[in-house]
Amino acid sequence: SRVAKSFYDWYINHPSPIKSGAYEQRTDVTPEFKEIMGTFVKRGVDPGYDHVFCDALPSLPKNVALGDPIYSEAGRAALIIFKDASNGKGLFQMWLENIEGDWYVSDASCV
Repeated sequence: SRVAKSFYDWYINHPSPIKSGAYEQRTDVTPEFKEIMGTFVKRGVDPGYDHVFCDALPSLPKNVALGDPIYSEAGRAALIIFKDASNGKGLFQMWLENIEGDWYVSDASCV
């Protein structure tokens, strides 16, 4: 969950993580997820919504709590639920992929 929290903290504190192309420099993201983020740049980023984590939310909260990882049977993937720290409501989920012993962000979406 350290990788998930690190990516999220970077993402919400960066002034323009997608439009600027800064996501391309992240070493903790799979190439496939970078491609997904790249499609948002090609389509045009709507400043009113977050297209990576949850386009149903007008803004992303800074104070989140992470649920315990739910691992796949083979242990090569994990799902982490991000919750609103103030009320415990599920906000979005992030998938991590284990590649040769290291964890990488591979996807995110609304809960």
